[in-house]
Amino acid sequence: MTKAPVDRSSPMDSPLQARLRKVVVTAGGLAGVTIEKRMDDATFVHGHSALTTDLLHRVAATPGMITLRRAMYLYWLSYAGSVAGDVIEIGSWQGRSTIALAQGCADSENGVVHAIDTFRGNPGNESMYVVGAEDRSDLEPNFHRNIAAAGLTDRVVTHAMSSTEAVGEVAAAVNGVRMMYIDGEHSYDAVREELELYAPLLSPGGLLTFDDYSTRYPGVADAIHEHLAAAGDDYVRPVQDDNFLVIRRRT
Repeated sequence: MTKAPVDRSSPMDSPLQARLRKVVVTAGGLAGVTIEKRMDDATFVHGHSALTTDLLHRVAATPGMITLRRAMYLYWLSYAGSVAGDVIEIGSWQGRSTIALAQGCADSENGVVHAIDTFRGNPGNESMYVVGAEDRSDLEPNFHRNIAAAGLTDRVVTHAMSSTEAVGEVAAAVNGVRMMYIDGEHSYDAVREELELYAPLLSPGGLLTFDDYSTRYPGVADAIHEHLAAAGDDYVRPVQDDNFLVIRRRT
């Protein structure tokens, strides 16, 4: 099996820093631990730019099941896309991924995030989603509080229901769909149904993105593969990083 390359240095390192970085990152790799490079505020030119460090601080303070690296992927995809329109997110929990997507909308002045979640946890795995209250009654209030604390209330439209129940409401509310992030119930039936219901809303040139596209969730992968096979030439070649998948619809 070919191992992915590891970034052991930085062009800004002194010789000593470079040696220390190599030792620490290599040791972490041997131990099976991924070490994410720290973002240093001191390297930024402070002026009119939005700082990714500010976003990372807000994301890190928000409960979530995605890494900071994944959050930055979502931010850049939301920010840098050339297609106009809104973002649909299926599975928001406490808002970590929502904040990344919504900040991309705000910084690019392009659309809002339609956050779809029952705020009850996935069937059969409800205990994984407990933050405070055992009955999970605080999940939706927490979500709204986290979005407000990030200053992104005007960039998020919440649909507190299942993806099946929400499709009509979302379809009527969106102003074009330039990106979808599917991270809801990790089953074949759920992902297949979400693709059937929501993929037709995606604009030409828009992005389909998925979390947990991996051998750990074969149903998720099977549903995606079937959708792509049935779509023919509607999409370009998918790109995968770890368990994150990005697919662009042809223009």
